Amino acid sequence: MAKVLVFANHKGGSGKTTTSVHTAFALGDRGFRVLLVDLDSQAHATLYAGMLPYKVSRGIFEALCAFVEDGVVMKEVIHKSFCFDLLPSSEELGGFEAKFSSFPRREAIVKNFLLEVEKEYHFVLIDTPPSLGLLTLNALVSGDFLIIPVKVDFLSLAGLAQMMRTLYRVNAYFNPELRLLGVVPTMYDGRTRVAKEVVRQLQENFGKEKVFLPIRQDVRLMESPSFGQVVFQYAPHSRGAQDYQAFVEEVLQRIGENG
Repeated sequence: MAKVLVFANHKGGSGKTTTSVHTAFALGDRGFRVLLVDLDSQAHATLYAGMLPYKVSRGIFEALCAFVEDGVVMKEVIHKSFCFDLLPSSEELGGFEAKFSSFPRREAIVKNFLLEVEKEYHFVLIDTPPSLGLLTLNALVSGDFLIIPVKVDFLSLAGLAQMMRTLYRVNAYFNPELRLLGVVPTMYDGRTRVAKEVVRQLQENFGKEKVFLPIRQDVRLMESPSFGQVVFQYAPHSRGAQDYQAFVEEVLQRIGENG
């Protein structure tokens, strides 16, 4: 069975998509079979992985509709991207909540679908929307491990409490197996007092063992998507590439994978 990693933070601009895409690439590059599921109607992970969302005629939304309504598993919607597989998104996914909000067991639609495809993978990674709606709930119900990317500013800290309350509710009512793998500080500038203070508070609140090493600010990370590449390809010796390689090594250690 695949290990399902969910990248979630209800606050936008946290580095969630960048982290999920680079984790998928780094795991795939290590020889793991990886599926990245873009569960955000903004489709940033889809775009980052090289697909134009407006050209996605059938993606995650169409696959979920076919599964719920007809019991059909549309594996053909899964595409190869870099060294991992991608289940792409489009703006059509924005209709998920309206379509399925009254559906029985609506919080487990994604989980039940993934049970039909995850046998082929070592890891399934889910990139979630910047909200705590039905799509994010579906992702959390599907997951084994939760990773919370956090931009190192004090406004981001304020939103973490809400994210943790959501985790506790999911544990209590829907998925007791979901475990917080850790919080990853992103866009870290060690020259600033605020960045150091935010990391200190994260370690104080969560414990050092639950806080990953920070992902440093790096212009190469910002540039790489415009060249259709991840930072490992675009600038393999950059700070961003080094930090995400170290992050993935730590992820593998925490979940007990030797690679």
